[in-house]
Amino acid sequence: MRQIVLIFLIVVPIASCSVNPVTGQRDFTLLSVDEEVSIGEKNFAPARQAKGGDYHVDLELQRYVRDVGLKLAAVADNRQLPYEFVVLNNPVPNAWVLPGGKVAINRGLLLYLRDEAQLAAVLAHEIVHAAARHGAIQITRGSYMQFGSSVLSAQTEGNIYKSYADLVTSIGAAAWMARYGRSDELEADLYGMRYMARAGYEPVAAVELQQTFLALAGKAETEESWFNALFSSHPPSPKRVSANQMTARGLVSGARYKNRFEHAMRNLRKDKRAYNAAQAAGRALSKKLPKNAIKLLDKAIAIQPSEAEFWR
Repeated sequence: MRQIVLIFLIVVPIASCSVNPVTGQRDFTLLSVDEEVSIGEKNFAPARQAKGGDYHVDLELQRYVRDVGLKLAAVADNRQLPYEFVVLNNPVPNAWVLPGGKVAINRGLLLYLRDEAQLAAVLAHEIVHAAARHGAIQITRGSYMQFGSSVLSAQTEGNIYKSYADLVTSIGAAAWMARYGRSDELEADLYGMRYMARAGYEPVAAVELQQTFLALAGKAETEESWFNALFSSHPPSPKRVSANQMTARGLVSGARYKNRFEHAMRNLRKDKRAYNAAQAAGRALSKKLPKNAIKLLDKAIAIQPSEAEFWR
């Protein structure tokens, strides 16, 4: 028992209470803001590479998404973070953020959006997770749970100090694996819509997205769809839709910028047929039909010859 108390006294001073930049409430976290930013910067490049890499085919689309993100970050409560916004070459409809404001959105999710306001809804939601330090708080929660089990295990192995060292080295991985709780998601919805209104976007767009995702989640075929990735990290619910509707009613209306969004998306929408053909080629190859696969890849390359994935 004395050993457990000693370890507790070692760990607790590392953590500190800080004021949440978004809510104004006091949060308990292991990480300073600088440490949080460092984790995001160190993990962002490898995380992007592991999730398909950056979408290099359309640099204009990259700039467009970055500009929308920076417009929202400029009105965020924690705007001094080094925000980055990147489109990934990944067909899965998902978006995510690492501590310190490193935001990624998959090209697969962009295809489900209808205008710039809906894009702003996605990015603003992720910005809140970073601005409110949800990642740091999640790391702290997970690390203390992991530490507790490590202490119990180390007692039987006679190496209680090693458990603390293992905890420290695992923090970076914990940031990437973190999944936000229900309260974090509702908070990101609420303040994300406020950021949208501040930046001049129509907040109702966030409600529309939640309604769309809730409808898709309710379909049986969705169980096997790509939306599993999105639903696992951003679970839709009637409660979220209802809360967002109430929030929207209290905010000023804004712009949708549909034409601007469609112009930025024109190449990605055209290339959708190419990526569909490449996926069909993969299925043909798995069925040992190489000639069919080659024909499908030739079709994909004819539509978008700059996509290295097709040639590879």
